[in-house]
Amino acid sequence: MRAFSSIRIAVLVIALAGVSCSSPMPPTIGVPVPLTRFDSRLVGSLLFTGYDQPTTLIVRDQATWRATWQQLHVHEGAPPLLPDIDFSTEMVVLAAAGTEPSSGYDILFTGASKGDGVVTIDTLTLAPSGCAVALALTQPADLARLPRHDGSVVFRLTSAVHVCG
Repeated sequence: MRAFSSIRIAVLVIALAGVSCSSPMPPTIGVPVPLTRFDSRLVGSLLFTGYDQPTTLIVRDQATWRATWQQLHVHEGAPPLLPDIDFSTEMVVLAAAGTEPSSGYDILFTGASKGDGVVTIDTLTLAPSGCAVALALTQPADLARLPRHDGSVVFRLTSAVHVCG
């Protein structure tokens, strides 16, 4: 699992260095907000999830968290243990790309900021081009925790193509 997390980070670095056919990511507006990804040893793979449609979620309570966790791991026999979240001080955000035709696709949070009472979650979707990929349907997702915000939360989505070779 640790290797999977390292691979995702490496893919993000490579993709950001060699992005083509993408719209420029607007600069972060406002004050940066700490956004912490879950350790892959706790969440397992976020490549084969139960989110077959593009989805963004803000989770602010235990019941929604439990349902989100179950959906993330619906294809597994038994999901990993549900991580503890103190929803009085934190919230969880999820972004899912939906079903993709192969490996090589990903969705990643690249940052968060707060301005004018709105928290903005910057999200990057990646598509492969000229890459060796596994021919398997995937449902990539990203999951992170951040300080609780009861006001508006918006996801700013940017797409990029990762050109290999």
